[in-house]
Amino acid sequence: EFFPPHCDPTLNLYDRVYAVRGPKVEAVWEIEARGRSD
Repeated sequence: EFFPPHCDPTLNLYDRVYAVRGPKVEAVWEIEARGRSD
């Protein structure tokens, strides 16, 4: 679970976030609020 202290409003334009450390993708997180503005 991840709770950012501030969420850029452009984040809801994407389907997923890729967590990258160095050259490796550590995780892929689905954006549950995709397309929402409430």
